[in-house]
Amino acid sequence: MSGDAATHPDLPQVSARWVRWGLWYVPRLVRKNFSAVRLLGKPPAVVTEDAETPLLIYLNHPSWWDPVAVAVLTERFIRGRVGYGPIDGAGLEKYRFMEKLGFFGIDPASRAGASKFLRVGRAALATPGAILWVTAEGHFTDVRKRPVTLRPGVAHLARK
Repeated sequence: MSGDAATHPDLPQVSARWVRWGLWYVPRLVRKNFSAVRLLGKPPAVVTEDAETPLLIYLNHPSWWDPVAVAVLTERFIRGRVGYGPIDGAGLEKYRFMEKLGFFGIDPASRAGASKFLRVGRAALATPGAILWVTAEGHFTDVRKRPVTLRPGVAHLARK
């Protein structure tokens, strides 16, 4: 990614400078706070910036560390792509810098929030080389809770 990412008008303007800073900072944060980061099974092949097919990646949401995990996975396996992800609008108001990292605010409890999620999600998935990271439970949950309940929006995007 070079310069600031030129994007669809519904997408946040991702700052290459902020992303570089985040990808520099996050490994240090992880080393300071974790004894290990482990992947189950064989590690995936690195997806390079040449890949044009957009990716939809969803994960559960047990903690606020999830964006850190996303950054670690991005740096290690999915280099050179622009990532986007929904965040509670109130959280984005509190941490405005996250918009420069590709986060977009939604109200998870409203129809307008669902509509915005689908509109921005479709825009991300129509952008060559983009990644849409979705915590498909839509809120923080206990990692031990079963069954995992996913919100339907991610299925609508995947179907499209």
